[in-house]
Amino acid sequence: MKYVQTVLGQISPDEMGFTLPHEHIFWDLSFYCPKDLADTDDTDPRKQPIGLENLAQLKYHLTDYPDNVIQQDEDIAVKEVNWFKEAGGGTICDNGCHGLKCDPVKLKNVSMRTGVNIIRGTGAYLGQTLPPEIAALDVDKLAELSIKEIREGVGDTGIKCGFIGEIGIDVQVSERSLQSLAAAAIAQKETGASILIHQPGLKHSADVLFKTITDNGGDLNRTVMCHCDPLISDPGYIDHMAKSGAYISFDFFGLEAVLGGPLWLPTDKDRILAIKKQIELGNISKILAAHDTAYKCMLRSYGGFGYAHLQAHMLPLMLKMGYTQEMLDTITRENPKAVFSLDDSVV
Repeated sequence: MKYVQTVLGQISPDEMGFTLPHEHIFWDLSFYCPKDLADTDDTDPRKQPIGLENLAQLKYHLTDYPDNVIQQDEDIAVKEVNWFKEAGGGTICDNGCHGLKCDPVKLKNVSMRTGVNIIRGTGAYLGQTLPPEIAALDVDKLAELSIKEIREGVGDTGIKCGFIGEIGIDVQVSERSLQSLAAAAIAQKETGASILIHQPGLKHSADVLFKTITDNGGDLNRTVMCHCDPLISDPGYIDHMAKSGAYISFDFFGLEAVLGGPLWLPTDKDRILAIKKQIELGNISKILAAHDTAYKCMLRSYGGFGYAHLQAHMLPLMLKMGYTQEMLDTITRENPKAVFSLDDSVV
C-alpha cells in the first residue's frame, strides 16, 4: 500500500493536496556568512535586523546579514505556514537534513498548530555544514542513519523522515559530496524513499551524480534534481536530466537575486517560460515547483512573498501564459504524490 510519511504519521498520497516539494521552515545558513563579521561590532550595518531599511540590499547580499540566514522562531513559522494553508496549501516538504539545523520536534509542533502536512528529509547537506558526529560517518554508517530516521525516527523523537535530502553537492563535486550521495542511494535502495539533490550551481554534473546513484543501487526515477532555475539557459541539459529519469525542480520562485557572488537567479517570468519549454519537450510528468524558502527576506513577515507565492501569484499568471489547469495540477499535485509516496512492502 502506498503512503506518505509526515512528521505526524502516515497519510494517503491523496491527502497531500497542493504540495511544495522543496522548502525550509526552520534553518541556519550562518556558515555562508562572511568571515569578517567576527571582527566587527554591532554598528556593522550587516548585523542589523531585517527591515525596510535593508530589504532591498539583501537581494544582492543574501548571506551577508546573519539575521537573514537563520529562522528558528516557531511562532513565525506557524504564521507563515497558516498563510500557505489559507491559500489552499496542503503539504510542505522541509529539506532540513543534517547540516541545516531543522528540529523535527518544531516541525511537528507547526504541523499540529496549522493542520498542514509537513514531510522532513534525512541525509547530509554540504560537507562544511555537518556536525562532527555526522561528518565522521563513512558511507555505510551514513546510509544506516538515514534508514533509521526513515523507519524509526530522528534521534529518540519517534518523528520519521519521508524522503532523503536535500543531499548537498558542492561546486567542486567533492569526494565528501559523492559519499553523501552514495549513502543516500544505499538508503533509497533499502527504503524506496526519493532522493532530492542540491545541485552544484551552474556546473553540469548530472551524469557523475547519476552514476553514483546507480552504482550504489539507487533509482533515477526516484531522484529529484533541485535548483534547475540557474540552468534554464541550457534547456537541453535540463531535458537530458528528465529523459534520464530524474525529476527536474524549479524551486527558487519568488527569489530574484544574486547567489554566491556572480550567480544571478532568473526572474519568475523566466522560470515560467523555462517550465513551459520542458513541457513542450515532453517532460511534464517530471516537473516540480517550489520556492526553497531559506532566507528571512522571502517570508511575508519580513517583506517577502511567503510560501503561498506560487498559488497566489504564479499559477494565475501561468494560466494567462498558455498553461492549462491540468498542467498545473500535474506539477503541483500529481508529481509530488509520485515523488513522496512510499510503499509499505519496502519500507
